[in-house]
Amino acid sequence: MSAMSICRWGRDLTTVRKVIGSGGWLSRASQFDIHRWLKYRELNDDGKRILLPNQFDYYRDSKGLLPLLANVARLYPQLAARTSIHCLTR
Repeated sequence: MSAMSICRWGRDLTTVRKVIGSGGWLSRASQFDIHRWLKYRELNDDGKRILLPNQFDYYRDSKGLLPLLANVARLYPQLAARTSIHCLTR
């Protein structure tokens, strides 16, 4: 009888339900389909399985405000959190 064991390294992101593209290309690419991109990313460069989210909503920081709001959050965490949510693009 043979048994298979699985050893996980890193984080299991399979249960993540919301993904945010922030900064650079991910925040500006309105036509980017992350679902399709992740579909072909099952293994990393070392041939190890990546535990990526499979069913999720994707949002973009299209105005590039999240880094600025992180600084505001030090003094006004609730306001920064609400503003962050409102500035995301689906």
